Amino acid sequence: MKHRPRSRRSSVAQIDCFTHWDELLASPDDPAPEVHAGRIAAARAALEQMRSPETASITAWSLCCMVGNVLETMLQHGVAADPDGLLQDGFDALKRATQATRAPGDPVVLPAADFPAVEGMVEDWATLIATAPARAVIRAFRATDRRIRDIEAGRLQPHDYTVTTGAAKALGARL
Repeated sequence: MKHRPRSRRSSVAQIDCFTHWDELLASPDDPAPEVHAGRIAAARAALEQMRSPETASITAWSLCCMVGNVLETMLQHGVAADPDGLLQDGFDALKRATQATRAPGDPVVLPAADFPAVEGMVEDWATLIATAPARAVIRAFRATDRRIRDIEAGRLQPHDYTVTTGAAKALGARL
């Protein structure tokens, strides 16, 4: 029997981690914080890395963007609410950080004034994925992965944008 390759993988490996079976087998009522403990720790570490030029990287920035994208999907699915528009503040802060990065290889550092917005986004996301029903969280991750694949294929939604400055442009990163 010929071996079929696995489905096309997204360039955002942190998201493409759950299968349809994972979603179906997950509890529709109970959270599964132990499943996401590593993701939460990685997101918090990425946020800390973005504090200074010595530790900041495009990878840390990309992980913070992934957090925002999953959180946005959870808002769209009704798992969470954002009546004050704080998620957009986090996205705007990440966008400003990339616009301040001028050359490929330069670190993507969050200015001190923008750090609280992204920190709030990461902490809200961490709370949600640790307390929301496991199936809703996995569904959000899978939907976000599909959306990222659509963006990579050029099928943008009106609110999507592609970062085209500095190190992000050199690496083809997308927000």
